[in-house]
Amino acid sequence: MRTALTLLFALSTSAFAGEDGGFDQSHAAFDAFLGSAVSNAGVDYEDLASRRKTLDGYLAEVETTDISGFGPKAQLAFWINAYNALTLRLILDEKPSKSIMDIDGGQVWKTRKYTVAGQTLSLDEIEHTRIRPLGDGRIHSAVNCASKGCPPLAPHPFTADKLESQLDAGARRWAQTNAYVIEGDQLKLSVLFDWFADDFKAEGVPDIAGADAKQDAAIHFLAPFAGQDASKLQSGKYTVSWNEYDWALNNR
Repeated sequence: MRTALTLLFALSTSAFAGEDGGFDQSHAAFDAFLGSAVSNAGVDYEDLASRRKTLDGYLAEVETTDISGFGPKAQLAFWINAYNALTLRLILDEKPSKSIMDIDGGQVWKTRKYTVAGQTLSLDEIEHTRIRPLGDGRIHSAVNCASKGCPPLAPHPFTADKLESQLDAGARRWAQTNAYVIEGDQLKLSVLFDWFADDFKAEGVPDIAGADAKQDAAIHFLAPFAGQDASKLQSGKYTVSWNEYDWALNNR
């Protein structure tokens, strides 16, 4: 009986571990934590709170994992998932009623330090010195700051083997939700394209009437992911401006 229980325990504790006992690059524990709590409509934080131990276990692995042997895609997936998981834990811990901006005077991305892959980093450092150098404009649809103005949180973790398709899917989710709004003759683009303009620069593409350089790059980035709206975005028939960012908590 004891042998059977020992085997059962070993199987259960290794369910989210790699076959070699190392870090599970499928990020299955994070996937189990997310469950069905995430959709384009927002995040069910009460549902996530019921699986808090799963998140804590995942982040304990994230803290100590040596990723120096990971390939570029595996590293990018790791950092994106770490950023999103830490942000979700922050919301569960602090329980802001209205906005993540209510935490630490709106400076939480700089004030809080976390251990990730053996390194002590802020959320800002994870995003700007780890994630952005490894990716392209699509990463802004992948990292999530727990706000309605942010692209919807991905419902599943990012993984190296699916990274390209997942980043494309994230860009499509963004295009289908809050990347832009067309109201009459007005096209309003997410101000994220202004804040991170360097990540969306496009060369050798035609200028779009009514758009400045940053807006032009944003429109060309969005077009492949905008479905039937692609021709509208590129038509030059709209007055283009930036949409105000909504810092309200992305709960549902």
